[in-house]
Amino acid sequence: MKSFIFDLDGTLIDSYCAIVLSIYESFKKINLNIDKNTIYKNIIKTSVSQYFKSLENDLGINLDFVRKDYLKIEKNYLNDIKLMPNALKMLEELYKNNSNLFIFTHRGESRFQILKNNNIDKYFIDTISPYEGVLRKPSGDGINYLCNKYNLDKKETYYVGDRLIDMESAKDAGVFGILLTNDNNTNIDCFIINDLLDLIEFIK
Repeated sequence: MKSFIFDLDGTLIDSYCAIVLSIYESFKKINLNIDKNTIYKNIIKTSVSQYFKSLENDLGINLDFVRKDYLKIEKNYLNDIKLMPNALKMLEELYKNNSNLFIFTHRGESRFQILKNNNIDKYFIDTISPYEGVLRKPSGDGINYLCNKYNLDKKETYYVGDRLIDMESAKDAGVFGILLTNDNNTNIDCFIINDLLDLIEFIK
């Protein structure tokens, strides 16, 4: 039986705009003038947490209070976060095929509200994040946790994400990586899809 473990932001949900706006607003409160495009480029390179850590090193200050403020601000945008194109149809098809569906994301408690708001929470057996104790990506710890807990066959398991760090996580766990991207010339060692509906080919 095929198993699909999904990243969330930028893979299943179109949330980068909400994330960038929330970070931008939190920065403005402390007169930290970083444009939205720069914020976006940095968060997709690794993660929001890693971006904050990098800024702390560059600026020589602790930004924990800013990160907490960002999370508070983002709550105002949660109801505006929608699914990525064809995400619902793809999930329906995989679910009907009896595929095992999971989520491994860096997003904390807010993931539950977003999944429920978009009526896709019912499709997933389990979701996991570093807030439950697994290591952050690029470690494959979260993937390994799900594989071990649910006795998943790694030869039949795929991790789907939109960033290099996701593919590194898949490789670390020893499962297949599937990268959702419009760049077909990427040199990353993984499967490439341009549309979430392309995942249906993996269950045929």
